[in-house]
Amino acid sequence: MSILNSSKQFKFEYNEDSGRPTVLAVTDYYTGESVKLDLSRLTPEMLDELQIEDSEDEY
Repeated sequence: MSILNSSKQFKFEYNEDSGRPTVLAVTDYYTGESVKLDLSRLTPEMLDELQIEDSEDEY
């Protein structure tokens, strides 16, 4: 997905079911393409996979 390699805007949007801001929306500045992730639906296992591991290859 090209959205992951370009300038982005991050914002939280409200979940229609819960009324809480649990939806992370990532939008490409140039194309307007958007990807949304409802964080309230993640399981503990999924959250573990999203953790960033320390690396010696820091920029």
